[in-house]
Amino acid sequence: MTDLADDGLRPLVAMPKKASVSMEKILWPAAILIGAVLIGLALRRTPSFNLTAQTDILVLNPMLAAVRPLPEWRLKGALIFDGYEGRPGKSHSQIPAKPSSLPTPRFTGIVQPTRDARITFRRIGDGPLRILLEAEGDSEPVAELQSDEGADRTILNRMTIVLDQLEQAKQVDRSIVLQFEGHPIVGTIAGPVAGAETPILRSATLAMVGRAILTGRPYQAEAFVFGYGDALVPSGDEGAVGFVTVTHDPGFTAIARFAAPGATLHRYGAEPSAIGMSLWNRLVRDPELQIAVAIVAALIAIPKAVANIREFWGYSLRLFDQAK
Repeated sequence: MTDLADDGLRPLVAMPKKASVSMEKILWPAAILIGAVLIGLALRRTPSFNLTAQTDILVLNPMLAAVRPLPEWRLKGALIFDGYEGRPGKSHSQIPAKPSSLPTPRFTGIVQPTRDARITFRRIGDGPLRILLEAEGDSEPVAELQSDEGADRTILNRMTIVLDQLEQAKQVDRSIVLQFEGHPIVGTIAGPVAGAETPILRSATLAMVGRAILTGRPYQAEAFVFGYGDALVPSGDEGAVGFVTVTHDPGFTAIARFAAPGATLHRYGAEPSAIGMSLWNRLVRDPELQIAVAIVAALIAIPKAVANIREFWGYSLRLFDQAK
């Protein structure tokens, strides 16, 4: 074997890597720190949800932390029951108790639910829309009534509103709209017993919207579709805002928007499943997070790239010197 020194060639010696090693010691910890900050910022962004549901029932638990009054309802020709429909009313209410067998006058005016009221919207098929307002205590008000006739009244403990004159709602281009706020439960969490009068969720779409880590701009994250018999319970403390519309379709349409860490899907015969924004979902949907991750990846790759360039450049120079 011929020795390289005998041919006048110098052995190829790798260039020192002190500079690249020093750069790695600086850039790698910086990249790790930036990555941790990005993950923290991404996880702190609470997603919001847009719900559109065709359902027979919607339950709204009260948002006790809120201070503003609930939206008012303008009603025309509604039946008002002091208590449950079909049962005698409570004598302690400011509306006299009336058995359901006696005629109940129609109410036209404004209903103002209170913050303490638990509200249930219910409509089976194309029947009347029933709205039940309940309070935990017997002496707590659930609504204030302002009649067009000039009589203002307070309902205590429990009240049922029945909207059975829905002729306008049966027209395609017209609807009854009632706004709401509260912690919603959409559909019925199914049990082993059900019947013809069991209210259920008919269909629903839940769109999850994220917020970009830097500017907070919204972006579409994912959409979920639910079917007959499902039930959806959002998590979190902020509650939802939205409205109920009654049209010619069976049941009613509920439109709600809420910010929450996620929600729980209940499906008969299956374990409850969680719905939420995962870190992977944020990564593939958030454009600002994608740019930031690309920058971090570049910081990690720079030291190795610089070392390879220096080594290649040194190798080329040695070959050039040997060729002289």
